[in-house]
Amino acid sequence: MIRRGQRPPAPDRRTGPEDDGQAIRRPSGTDWAWRPLPWRGPVAGAEILSPTAGTPISADTRVFHDCPRSDLAVRLTPADVGIAVLSFAGSYLSLAIDLPEAAVAGLRPTHLIRCEARVAAHMPAPMTVRLNLQRGPNTERLVRAIPAGTADVVVEFDLAALPATGTRVEKIWVDLIWERPGPMALTILDVTFTRRPRAAL
Repeated sequence: MIRRGQRPPAPDRRTGPEDDGQAIRRPSGTDWAWRPLPWRGPVAGAEILSPTAGTPISADTRVFHDCPRSDLAVRLTPADVGIAVLSFAGSYLSLAIDLPEAAVAGLRPTHLIRCEARVAAHMPAPMTVRLNLQRGPNTERLVRAIPAGTADVVVEFDLAALPATGTRVEKIWVDLIWERPGPMALTILDVTFTRRPRAAL
């Protein structure tokens, strides 16, 4: 069991190929696809109680919140990630997922970045998916709101919606956000990302 503020031990889990035997749905023209570590391959059970802001659950995924005293737990199993919230006085709870360098390599303003997730929830809260692109000291964001209770989440971010700066994107991460969550239990069954060029008009 992992206590408050402790980093999970470096596991020998989920280090296989991107699909790790689980097919990622690739829309036509996909040139990159990826499944984050917490949803890829075998894992020994682990539980993080009352995680502090920024607590990692894997090398690419962290928990964030602004609650001074949170009564929540994050559970990792071989197949999914569970979040249980008993009481919460903050304004948001999120999972921040760092996309690998391959997501940035060859990135163009004509690309679409797609996030798919499967979520099972008891007493769910509305969810927000936010794409963050870092260019030097600046971060650009695209946001999609997901209604409470949505089980199959599919969002696409069109990079053409961002201003053309000519500055290279250095880093991409995606936040899965629940605002002012009340008591609830979430099981995030899968998360995948794909990238493809937008069809010519």
